[in-house]
Amino acid sequence: MRHCSVAALSTLLVFALATVAAAQPDISELEGLLKDLTSSDFAARERATGRILTIGEPSRKFLEASRNGLDLEGRLRIDAILSRLATTDETSQSFVFEPTRIDVDFNEVPIAEATRRLGQAAGIPMRYGQVQRKGVAAPPGRQVPISFRAKGMPFFQAVDQFCALTGCTFNSDYSTGGLVLNPSTGSQVGPVRYEGPSRVAAMSLSVNRTTRFVAPATTYATLQVRINVEPQARLLGLLSPVRGVTAKDGKGNVVNFTTTDGPRHMQSLANNSQVFQGISMDPPVAGAKKLVEVRIPLEFVVPTRMVSADLTSLEPTGPEDAGTGSLRLRVDARQESGEQQTVTISFVTPAPEGKEPLRTLPQYEEIEVYDRREQRVDIPRRNISRRRVQDRDTRVLKLPNIPIGRIRVRALSSYEILRKAVVFPSLELP
Repeated sequence: MRHCSVAALSTLLVFALATVAAAQPDISELEGLLKDLTSSDFAARERATGRILTIGEPSRKFLEASRNGLDLEGRLRIDAILSRLATTDETSQSFVFEPTRIDVDFNEVPIAEATRRLGQAAGIPMRYGQVQRKGVAAPPGRQVPISFRAKGMPFFQAVDQFCALTGCTFNSDYSTGGLVLNPSTGSQVGPVRYEGPSRVAAMSLSVNRTTRFVAPATTYATLQVRINVEPQARLLGLLSPVRGVTAKDGKGNVVNFTTTDGPRHMQSLANNSQVFQGISMDPPVAGAKKLVEVRIPLEFVVPTRMVSADLTSLEPTGPEDAGTGSLRLRVDARQESGEQQTVTISFVTPAPEGKEPLRTLPQYEEIEVYDRREQRVDIPRRNISRRRVQDRDTRVLKLPNIPIGRIRVRALSSYEILRKAVVFPSLELP
């Protein structure tokens, strides 16, 4: 037993010494990397940055000690690397189901500009009227001045009030991921309820009767609702069909709603922040004037963990390159054309895990681009095209032709179901 203990202890000691030695960076290598990092050679700087990030946390003390002796450009590069050494490959996501509250005060501002500023206050792209094309007239009233004020108001409530003031309706803007307002002569706001960053509008109640010549007639009704969510709210999707709806008619009779068993599919909200739901139910009894206590459960899919990877070089690699990090992220192609560059990246999306099964697994990613000074580069949604090639997800990014410091991709790795409900106190029937 004594010999076994000594042997085990010796093995443990050798392993510990090897681990400590491995944790100590090669100072001469770091000195060479620092020289490359501060050189005028772009490719050398990119290689040095990538190598330092590979060495990781053990290089921190050397970088911190060397930083003050560098010029401004060198210090900025060191700061960017230091900020990234602390990042982890996988991060937990916390979700707060609260609306964005905005503060705006417009005084005699043209409608089109006021619309843009309203969206800007919430961090959401908003515009008045469709994108102008040659030969297509601009919507009327773009330059009509208006005054509007909101103080700490939930975003969708502010949008509804703004639309009521300007005679508009709003819809999702698929090109930007924001909202587009269009002039309308119809009713602006019907029955609407607000819940966190979501807005639920009751659109219609249709009653259908089917008469068969060889069987009794059947009658059913459909309550149509429209659900909008704030585009930046990280609500990935809504489980469909909606289950567990309850209501009564104006006479106190319980209304029966159709229920379905088995897995449901997810209506995606990641690229479209507006969905519709048709809720099947028995028709209200004859003479009923309204539905009351209409409770509609909403089950949102939200991220709980995201896995990320960074690209620090835009030099394309071949198909044999495994890529960076657990996403196996790589650059497949890059082209420059005047003031624009096109960068094609690809990665392997993990299959997200969740405690509750879904018929179709959600897919969601976030792509961030930073320049050399670690300033975020804005990418409109229309400048990102998506396709899948074999087992890799490919994204083509249209970027300004400026020096890019890094591209970060975050992809969904696990999700959960967030359950909320909206209640309409009363829905009047014609």
